[in-house]
Formats: sequence, C-alpha cells, structure tokens
Amino acid sequence: MPLKSIVIALFFLTACKTTEPPKVLPSHLDIEAVAQAKPKPTAAILTDPKANDLYNHEVEAWGDRIHAAGLRLCRFYKDLGEAVTCGPAPAPEAREKPVHTP
Repeated sequence: MPLKSIVIALFFLTACKTTEPPKVLPSHLDIEAVAQAKPKPTAAILTDPKANDLYNHEVEAWGDRIHAAGLRLCRFYKDLGEAVTCGPAPAPEAREKPVHTP
C-alpha cells in the first residue's frame, strides 16, 4: 500500500507543475528601445545645415530614449534583487513610460 500512496502523491505533484512563463517580465517596449539602431547619417548633413540639425536632433532623441529605457530596465532588475547600480533618473522631458519608437 505505501507504493500506491507514493504514486498518487507523485501524480498530484506533477499535476500542479506549471509551464507558464513568469508573469513578471520587463516591458517588451523597453527591450525594443535599447535594441533600436542609431539613426544613419545622410550625405546631406555635410552641406545642408538644416539636415545636419535634424540629424543631431534625431541622435539626441535616440540617446535619450535608450538611456530612459536602460534606466527602467536597471530599476526592474534592482527591484528583483539584483546587485546593480542604476544611474540618476532621466531628465523631466524624457518619458518614464515605455513608448513604441520606429
């Protein structure tokens, strides 16, 4: 009889096993943001001041998005107990919520 109770107990233990992924994950938008490619310069930035200014603005905005997403990911892992040191909070104009960027 003890073998029968062990088999029944094992059956119940395997029935309780979950195969779902964890519910706590970093935002997929932050992961996409930190993997976003740097804007490519065009030949126009060499001769056109407006094109150069626009490119510089795009690069600065890209860097701000990467930094903000990186800080959110750092805080996520810090909240999980990882021994990481996150930098200061982003500037007020940088968004704290993940945003989809092209």
